[in-house]
Amino acid sequence: MAEPILTVTNLHKRFGAIKVLCGVDLALDPREVVCLIGRSGSGKSTLLRCINFLDEADAGEIAVAGFRVPAGEKSREHRRQILMLRQRVGMVFQQFNLFMHMTVLENLIEAPIQVRKLERELAVAVAEDLLQRLGLYDKRDVYPSRLSGGQQQRVAIARALAMEPIVLLFDEPTSALDPELTGEVLQTMRYLAREGTTMIVVTHEMGFARDVADRVIYIDQGVFVEQGPPAQLLGQPKDERLKLFLDHVID
Repeated sequence: MAEPILTVTNLHKRFGAIKVLCGVDLALDPREVVCLIGRSGSGKSTLLRCINFLDEADAGEIAVAGFRVPAGEKSREHRRQILMLRQRVGMVFQQFNLFMHMTVLENLIEAPIQVRKLERELAVAVAEDLLQRLGLYDKRDVYPSRLSGGQQQRVAIARALAMEPIVLLFDEPTSALDPELTGEVLQTMRYLAREGTTMIVVTHEMGFARDVADRVIYIDQGVFVEQGPPAQLLGQPKDERLKLFLDHVID
């Protein structure tokens, strides 16, 4: 049995008096796709942000491929550990966060050159291969303002992949898109799942979760309430809160 590629251990997070995560534990296997579902404010996005240390948990530990980073420390070494972890964990946000003054290709090669210290020639080769695979090669010299929202989000996915992360996190990647543009982003994510990309996806797209996820987790008030294969969790939920949630999101 393969060792988990990512583990989250006893993660706690509060904002002021509000507890957002209450002792979350998660183990993610290599090539596994996990979808996180739940109401707004349930802790889904905060969990992703804590995994990547964009928000730092109050207590707990994140480990990626055996590289362990405890939460809550304040030291130069801890800061170095966080930077190392972020090179292993890519993230795609609701908003695309592209550099608008850079072309698509320049967006993809910036971090590999600056952070990973790749030679420009190698960074360009990696970026062009990704653009080819994701059907965006003809946009390599285009500025983001000339792209549709769906194309911008696909470029954001390619930019995250250019760092060659071990795990890719998606925080509601289609929520800022018009419905007609959502499909192209989900198609890209389906392709990545088939390619064996290890992913955690926060989503309201139940069809995507049903078709692509190996495991779906329902989170409520900072606690994993129920989890399992999509057919079981979405088709035969046990918890009453989950049943009510699915009644609202599934036609």
